Amino acid sequence: ALISQLRSRLRAAEKNMAHMEVVLTESEEQCAEREHAVCELRTQLDALGETTAAQTRVLTRRQVALDRREKAMEAAAARLSERNQDVLAAASSATETAIARAAAAEAR
Repeated sequence: ALISQLRSRLRAAEKNMAHMEVVLTESEEQCAEREHAVCELRTQLDALGETTAAQTRVLTRRQVALDRREKAMEAAAARLSERNQDVLAAASSATETAIARAAAAEAR
């Protein structure tokens, strides 16, 4: 009877071990799947990082170009403003001269 009981326990333990091996195998497979998913995510993040870095470089170059154009336009506007003031001064001087000549002509 004792041997029969021990055999029964041994079979139960073997079944339990077989079940545990199945669970362990499934767990290892899930772990491998998760590891693969993590690797894929890392690859995607790396690619996204590279894309973001490239976009940042492009945007930086564009901003530098825009800044240069803005400075050039400001310099051109300053030159035009100076020319405008010179023209206004010359027109004012010419007007004063014409008025003075007209007054002198009337006085004669």
